[in-house]
Amino acid sequence: MRFASLQTLDMLLTCKKPLAFDSSLDSIASASLGVTKSADGVQSVRWFREGELDKVAEYCKADVDITRRVYEFGRDNGYIFYRSKLGSKLKVVVKWK
Repeated sequence: MRFASLQTLDMLLTCKKPLAFDSSLDSIASASLGVTKSADGVQSVRWFREGELDKVAEYCKADVDITRRVYEFGRDNGYIFYRSKLGSKLKVVVKWK
């Protein structure tokens, strides 16, 4: 299989234009799903440097799971929610079908 032939979707890129600013996965997941990420990328780098690879692996698995759930929410509903810089819960239309 040639990876270049696989269909891909950059979810954050599709949201960036309507939002006019970069939103984080954590902002979208908390507003759309009511869940937050287990850590952030900076923490995972610390774990890696400290040799705590099991924590890095768990962080990555949790990140992939949240990303999948956000995708499914947007695909099924035609929109996602995000938190504005002031904390308001706002909606953006997505076409992820």
